[in-house]
Amino acid sequence: MSDFLDRLGEELERSISGPTAPRSRWRGTAVAALAFAAVLALGVPWWVLGRAGESPTASSTTTSASSTTTSKVEFPIVPLPVSWGRVNHSDVFEGTQRVVLSGVDYARSEYLAVGSVVADVEASAVVLSSSDGVSWSQVETGIDPDGIAFSDIAAGNQGSVVVGVRIGGSAIFLFRSPAGEWVRGSFGSGATYGGVSVSRVVAGDLGFFVAGSALLDDEGSTAVVWRSEDGREWSTIRSGSFLGTVASANAVAVLDDNLVVGGVWSDQSGRSDAVVWRAPVSQLQKTDIWERTVLPRSDDSGFAGISAIAAGRDGVVAVGFDADSGAVWWSADGESWERVKGDFSLEGMSTRIHDVLSVPAGYVAVGTRTRGFESQKVIWVSADGRSWTRMDLEESTVLGGSVSVFDLATDGTSVVAVGTEKEPAGKGVAAVWISPPVDGVETSTPITFGSDEIDVPVVSIEPDRAVGATVITVEVVGGGIGPIPVEVNGEPACVADGVAAVKRCSFSPVDLGLSIGPHIIKVAGATDGPILDVLPEGSLVVTIDTIYQATTWPIVFAVFVRNDGAEPVDVSRWVVAEVDGDQFQFPDGTLIPPGSSAMISQAGPTGSQCPSDGGLVFRLCNYFGSDRVDDSTQIWLGGALTLFDTDGTEIARWER
Repeated sequence: MSDFLDRLGEELERSISGPTAPRSRWRGTAVAALAFAAVLALGVPWWVLGRAGESPTASSTTTSASSTTTSKVEFPIVPLPVSWGRVNHSDVFEGTQRVVLSGVDYARSEYLAVGSVVADVEASAVVLSSSDGVSWSQVETGIDPDGIAFSDIAAGNQGSVVVGVRIGGSAIFLFRSPAGEWVRGSFGSGATYGGVSVSRVVAGDLGFFVAGSALLDDEGSTAVVWRSEDGREWSTIRSGSFLGTVASANAVAVLDDNLVVGGVWSDQSGRSDAVVWRAPVSQLQKTDIWERTVLPRSDDSGFAGISAIAAGRDGVVAVGFDADSGAVWWSADGESWERVKGDFSLEGMSTRIHDVLSVPAGYVAVGTRTRGFESQKVIWVSADGRSWTRMDLEESTVLGGSVSVFDLATDGTSVVAVGTEKEPAGKGVAAVWISPPVDGVETSTPITFGSDEIDVPVVSIEPDRAVGATVITVEVVGGGIGPIPVEVNGEPACVADGVAAVKRCSFSPVDLGLSIGPHIIKVAGATDGPILDVLPEGSLVVTIDTIYQATTWPIVFAVFVRNDGAEPVDVSRWVVAEVDGDQFQFPDGTLIPPGSSAMISQAGPTGSQCPSDGGLVFRLCNYFGSDRVDDSTQIWLGGALTLFDTDGTEIARWER
C-alpha cells in the first residue's frame, strides 16, 4: 500500500506542476500556475477559484435577522493556546458529501464560520454561528446558497464581509450589517481581467481589504486588492508590481499606516517566490507606490508562497510554504523580512501553514502535514513571532481519514480553528477545535458519521501472497492513539505507526523465518486478521491496485501493477481489462523489477497536453492515440479490473 501511495505522490507532483482549476474556465500555463499557487498557498479546495463579472455593486437581495450591536471588545491577556479540544460533532457539520469550513472570525459576541457543502463538482455555501465556539447553528442569509463557495470571512465594527465565488460565475461578497441585514454583491475584473479568485478578507479601523488574483487577456496574471470603507461599495487597487507570469495575493494585513499584501509571484524565469507588496494606506490608488519584496527561501526549487499575514504588537508574521516545508517570515516594519528557523517540516511529508493569528500573548499558526492522502493538523505557537514551538496534537479522526485545518479566530479568551475531516470514501464533515478545551469538546472519540461502532482496529496487508524476500506492508486502521504492535502467528513482526488513524509497518517473511503456507496477521483488540500466504521461491506474485480522484486531483485515473516477487516479471502484451470490455495492453519489452510497479494513468487535467510515457509509467491518452487528455480515454469507471497474461489467464484482480 505504501509503495503505490508514494508513487502516486510522485505522479501527482509531476502532474500538478501545472495544476488544476475548474475545467473549461481557465487557459494556458499561467492559468494552471495561478490555480496551483492559490490552492497550495491557501489549502482550500480548487472550487474557490472563479471568474469575475462587472464592477462591484451590492444587489437588492437582503434579509433581516436579530442581532445586537456592541462596542469593541477589549481582549484580556491570556496564555498561548497550547491545549486544544475537538468540538463535538453535530448535524450542522454534515452535508450531502463533504463540508469544508475555510474561514472564521469573531465580533459582536459571535463567531461566524463560512465554507461550502461539496458534492462532486457542485458546491453550496454555508454560514455557521456560535456564541461560545462550541455550540453551532446554521445561519439563514436569505440568499440562494447553491453554486456558491465561500472562502473567508472578516468581522468588524462596521459589519461582516464574506468572500467567495459563484461556480461558473463571478467572485462575490456578502455583507452583513450590525443589524443583521445581508447584502450580496460581486467583485469586478475591469476591462482587461479574465478569471478572478478571492482568497482573504480582513477588517479593521480602516475598513475592509480583500486579497485575490486575476488572469490577464494577454497571458500572465496579476495580484488584486479590493478596498471598502463600509463593506458594500468596493474599489479595485492595481499596480504594475502586481503583474507576473504567476501572481496571486493570498493574504493582507494593516501594519501601522501601511497595507501589507502577501502571496506568490514569478516572472518568465520560472521561479515562483513568496512575496510581499507594501504601500501606505493613504496612497493605495497610486499604481507606482507599491513595493514588491521577494522573501528569503531555504530551498530554491519548487513553489513558495504566503497564505496568511498577522500584525502583532512587535511586528508582522507571514506564514505559508517553501517547497515541501511550512515557512514563517518575520518583519518589524513589513519592509525588511527574515526567514524564521524552526520545526516547520517533517521528512517524507509535505507541510503547509494555512493561517496565523495574533493574540495578546503572541501568535498561533495552524497547518497540515500530509503523506499520500492522509493528513494531520499541526499547531505552532510563538511569544514573539521569531521563536516557534510545534505541537503534534493527538486527536480523534475518521477511521482512515484525513484532517485539514484552514483558519483561526479569537474572542480574547478562547481561540477557535475550523477545517474539515474526510473519510477514505470521500465523505467529509466540518471540524471545529477550541483552545483551551471546555465542556462540549472531545479529544479521543473518533467521528464515524452517525455510527456508534467502537474503534476496533482493522488490519489489512499488501500483498497477501509473497515469497521469502517480499516486503509485506501492514495497515492498521483505528485502534486508538499511539503505535500498535503487529504479530504473525502470535510472534512479534513489526510496530505500526503513522499520522491520523492509519498506521503502517512492514516486514519480510524471510526475516521472520516464515515457512511456506498460510500465516495469520493480528494486532491487539482486533477480532480477526488477514492471512498471508507464503509461496515457494520463484512463484509469480503480481498484484493490481488503483487510485481514482476525478474531482480532487488533476490525475483522473491510475492503475498500479506491482511485482511483489523476487524475480523480474515480463508483462509484455499482458492486459488490464475493465468489466465493460475496455482494456490496456502493455507494450513489448515491459519488465517490472522486484518490488516495483508499472503505472497506467491519464495524469493531467482534461484538455491538457498528453505527457510522454517514460519508464514504467504509461499514459492512456498515448495508448488511445490522442495528443490531449480526454475523459473518453478513461478505462476505469469504478468497477472491477482484471490483469490477464498472454494466455488469457487471470493473474490478479481488483474490485472497488
